[in-house]
Amino acid sequence: MFERAPEDTGDLLRHVRAALKRLWRPGCVYKKAGIIFDDLELAGQQQLDLFAKVNNEEARDRLMKDLDQLNERFGYGAVTFASAFVRKGEQAPWATRSAFKSLAYTTDWADLWTIA
Repeated sequence: MFERAPEDTGDLLRHVRAALKRLWRPGCVYKKAGIIFDDLELAGQQQLDLFAKVNNEEARDRLMKDLDQLNERFGYGAVTFASAFVRKGEQAPWATRSAFKSLAYTTDWADLWTIA
């Protein structure tokens, strides 16, 4: 894959020849085929890679701010990363088990003792 849209026919042919050298197997029967170049980009336009890491710190910061704003608007956990997704009503496998936790007398009104 090219990082920038190539406009040099010689460069394209060099890559095609390299690919054909890797594919060529002596003794195999090959059929003649044509190639259609579709969705050509303007010269110098950046080619995007779906699986490439995003190294742009500004873009990552903007993404995190947008994610926070969406969660503020639609409620905690409305937008999350797919790897951290948990269905409503289910407990995340990584969540702490709290069946036997100590009462929080100093931080939770509901746990405070009352004398009747």
